[in-house]
Amino acid sequence: MSTKLLKGGTVILHGENDALSFTKADILVERNTISRIEWSITVPPGCEIIDCRDKIISTGFVDTHHHMWESALKGLCEDLTCVSYFAQMFTASFTFTPDDVYWGNLAGCLEAIDAGTTTVLDFAHMNWTKDHGKQALAGTITSGIRSVFAFAPTVTLKQAYPKPEITDLLPDWFMPTLEQLVQSKHIKTDDARVSMGFAFDYYFMPQDVVIDIFSKVRSLGIDIVTSHWARFPGQVDNNLPRLLKSYGLLDERIVLSHVGGATVEDVQLLNEAKAFASASPSVEMTMGLGPPVCFRHDLPNMDSVCSLGVDCHHSTSGSMVNEMRVGLLSARGAHAVQSLADGVVPDKVCRTAHDAYIMGTIQGARALCMEDQIGSIKVGKKADLVIFGTDSPAMTGAAHYDPVKAIVMHSSIADVDMVIVDGVIRKRNGKLLPAPGVIWSDSNEEFIETGTTISWKEISAAVLETQQRFVSKLPEFDMEQLKAFVRGLYNIP
Repeated sequence: MSTKLLKGGTVILHGENDALSFTKADILVERNTISRIEWSITVPPGCEIIDCRDKIISTGFVDTHHHMWESALKGLCEDLTCVSYFAQMFTASFTFTPDDVYWGNLAGCLEAIDAGTTTVLDFAHMNWTKDHGKQALAGTITSGIRSVFAFAPTVTLKQAYPKPEITDLLPDWFMPTLEQLVQSKHIKTDDARVSMGFAFDYYFMPQDVVIDIFSKVRSLGIDIVTSHWARFPGQVDNNLPRLLKSYGLLDERIVLSHVGGATVEDVQLLNEAKAFASASPSVEMTMGLGPPVCFRHDLPNMDSVCSLGVDCHHSTSGSMVNEMRVGLLSARGAHAVQSLADGVVPDKVCRTAHDAYIMGTIQGARALCMEDQIGSIKVGKKADLVIFGTDSPAMTGAAHYDPVKAIVMHSSIADVDMVIVDGVIRKRNGKLLPAPGVIWSDSNEEFIETGTTISWKEISAAVLETQQRFVSKLPEFDMEQLKAFVRGLYNIP
């Protein structure tokens, strides 16, 4: 049914200056839009009623940095730093087929939906051929998630031995493929759930080349451009915000992931341009990218241009609640360490659970220039909603006193009872629903519906087959040599 009435839930609302409040209310969803929020709404004819009594209704979470294709790497990367991760990831181009990244993206997106994420900025750096990106995007469309699919020119190994060599950084097929995807009916319509973005890390290229690439991308109607950036020790001149500003490219459509080692000056530049950072606390602390920039007392105004992302679900949970929690606790820990070093036991926490929730919702929407569509529950916005149960051992008590604290500090994925994306139920009664299949058709030069649905069991089997093939080939590579290559390529000390 295209009309749904969520009855009697505790609704989390964003108010002025992002102040959060909770109220008992009904929410009427017509097609993909929230049309009414009232104390009691009469059931319209032909409407599906969703009983939300004793449940929390939250806006969907917004993930602003994630590599969705990497599902088959889970179990292999949890104890790796960034150098080892890159070395291992580079070998994927010799194993992963376009079909493999279809299943990987589909699995990654469904893992995100399962945890309550309804929108993701996907840094799609698996474009080893012109076909890989098409199938990865098909997996994303199949999943039902709202996505900004940031198509990325991808470092691709031509050979790994006797000496690692890479192919052309921007192959001839790259821009024509991007142009083709932008024209898809699943992308270009005003009401499309998936849009194209651009991901780019090649700022070592000459200024005129970088500006020309951006100009071509913008001419295609692409708004969001995202880049990795972290300043490692000794990299005094590594200043991407300043470089982008000098090129006339730093504006509100830029999302920089990580931003480890950022200074007060960097934060000021981001604020002036209304550009955003995306912090991924779990991965940043694991991979050695510097302390997360969110909730930092030593970076004034950082939180006003900061959002959150999972980054790599092969290294951590695919849950945005997890990132809210880890980012919040890491900041509290750093604050406590400093206070104790000063000889003072902290009198209060430096940031609250409400701050973390805001960063995982409306701040993510702002980062993607979608604040008018997503990130909060409001009449006229898209119906991206997450319904939490309140009666689990973890949620009991907390959910009834402060729903936001309950979600951020106590909930697990098991508490996510239902997820609605763009007005469509994707998870019901705690279980993901089968996904209507979409594939890329070369003969049609378009994404087409298969007319079948895909169960999680089928997706899981495909991902495991990819992983087994990948693992079987890993012994063929000299990882120490590849790690040295990575350090040289990215100037990592």
